[in-house]
Amino acid sequence: VGRWAGPTCEECTIDCKNGGVADMTSCTCTCAAGWDGETCEEPCQNQSPLCGESPGWPTLDLCSNSGVQTNCHQWCGQCSCTSEPCAHGGTRGGVPSNYGEHTCDCNCVGRWAGPTCEECTIDCKNGGVADMTSCTCTCAAGWDGETCEEPCQNQSPLCGESPGWPTLDLCSNSGVQTNCHQWCGQCSCTSEPCAHGGTRGGVPSSYGEPTCDCNCV
Repeated sequence: VGRWAGPTCEECTIDCKNGGVADMTSCTCTCAAGWDGETCEEPCQNQSPLCGESPGWPTLDLCSNSGVQTNCHQWCGQCSCTSEPCAHGGTRGGVPSNYGEHTCDCNCVGRWAGPTCEECTIDCKNGGVADMTSCTCTCAAGWDGETCEEPCQNQSPLCGESPGWPTLDLCSNSGVQTNCHQWCGQCSCTSEPCAHGGTRGGVPSSYGEPTCDCNCV
């Protein structure tokens, strides 16, 4: 039966492919990462977008169900994705919408793309300059955001105010940092000068759109 042969069925004839290792006692293969099937000739895949999805089959205890197990080999741990790494924090597996031949594709983070997440696709706007090593933008004065499409602003009248958030060491607090991009130095006001000694920024009551308005003297 199966891969057993010989006069008394004591000879294991299994031939494990793609780096799989044969267990001659059970006459089965332990497949290398990325491979599946009796003789490790099938790629490791899920066959349904329901594997790990909610609504669907959200938890691994559902792998005790034969239907789930049949459709979710990678998710249920019957095989594992290739160990070839994805760059820049990318990972393989774990995305229900990636199933079939895409099960073990790299899931890239941020603006990284490509088969192993080594292609930076960021597009910096408004004079921003792309750093292709970190795949981030350095925005020109007056602009903010991942791709420099947002004006440089504070979002709260507490930025630099007392009582409020009077000192820059408070920018280590994520809430302050989120609300006070200009004040905390995550972006800077436009370099267009204000006449007659006027300055831009630094007035807590000027926040939102007026953050970088000229403060006239």
